[in-house]
Amino acid sequence: MINLINIKMSRIKYGEKPKTKFLDEEQSVKIKLISHPDVKQTEKLLVNTCYGHANPDIYDSLSEEEKSSAIKEVIAGGTLPKGLEMTGKFVFLVENISLTITHCLVRHRFFSILQRSTAVEDIRHENYVMPKSFGRNKEYYEKVKNWYLQGKELFVEGVEEQGLSLQNARLLIPKNNCNHIFMGFDIKAFNEAFGQRMCSCEEPIQHNIMFEEMKNEILKLFPFFKPYFKSHCEIGRCLHTKPGTQSNIVFKRDELHRKFLPDTYDPDKEDNLLHDQTRDEMNAGEYLEVEEYIGKEKKK
Repeated sequence: MINLINIKMSRIKYGEKPKTKFLDEEQSVKIKLISHPDVKQTEKLLVNTCYGHANPDIYDSLSEEEKSSAIKEVIAGGTLPKGLEMTGKFVFLVENISLTITHCLVRHRFFSILQRSTAVEDIRHENYVMPKSFGRNKEYYEKVKNWYLQGKELFVEGVEEQGLSLQNARLLIPKNNCNHIFMGFDIKAFNEAFGQRMCSCEEPIQHNIMFEEMKNEILKLFPFFKPYFKSHCEIGRCLHTKPGTQSNIVFKRDELHRKFLPDTYDPDKEDNLLHDQTRDEMNAGEYLEVEEYIGKEKKK
């Protein structure tokens, strides 16, 4: 039974039917640059920290052509680390990503992260980001969506009739609900994360999308950093470019990763895979249309 006193005093949405949108996980990611270091001060700091051996303010004595040349040399020479740590933070808001994605991101030690909490609000109106592979078989996809909607019904029943707390009831909501996260980092920390999260062998596709879009936003302001950002897959630093039984254990390597293996490597003997296809092969499919439901009824 619904307690009428609780209705007046609570932020819980008593009596409301769940509203649900199913979104394509690749097309739904939203990136917003909140704040960034000063462009001129960043240029000045990079040049002074790398070339200011005798004169720590050498930047001010250079011509515009010399400044541009110095910045290009600094980036090409790979002598940036300490200077990059001092440039200040970029802060991004990333929206419509799953909990799988956010839980991976908090592992980056030099990121400052503020993640949305699902324990302090009624999440019966959550939307979901769905992989394309779910939609390859229409009949199967209908079963999948029905399972998600059934979870919403159990959430509402648990909160309104069974006395469940929101902390416990949220366990009935699948973790590919739409979450948001604030991320703060310096350029050096971002580059390390970018190199790892752009992996096309095993990283979730939403990682690839969000880091590519953040890189593009940074390059709009700091185009001289373009040569600095490289996927670890491109340069052979990625774990999945290495031989060994523990280096690649989920998907079959794609061509980008196979080219780094020695000619003598025999994947049939040395790989211990879960799947015999690449990540992209297993995720293939048409982009999913946005679908909206109230309760279990689809809106037209």
